[in-house]
Amino acid sequence: MLGLAILERTGVTAYRGERMQLQETTASESGFDRQARLVAAVLLEARDRMGVELPAEAEEALAKDVEENAEAAKTSGAKLPRR
Repeated sequence: MLGLAILERTGVTAYRGERMQLQETTASESGFDRQARLVAAVLLEARDRMGVELPAEAEEALAKDVEENAEAAKTSGAKLPRR
């Protein structure tokens, strides 16, 4: 009971009898696309900061994705956060 009370008061979970209000997504991105983008970001972060070696195929796919996003940003005027 104490743990639940702490979670409720810190906003991690809703109070008993209430429903959590999830943030609405504004992008028309599918769940699969979002997960793929997040996994790619983790791979790039691991490579850049921890020296994790990626297979050649993964490097090529990530480089292609970066190029496509850069081209899309130029044509649409949108800026995607990339490191």
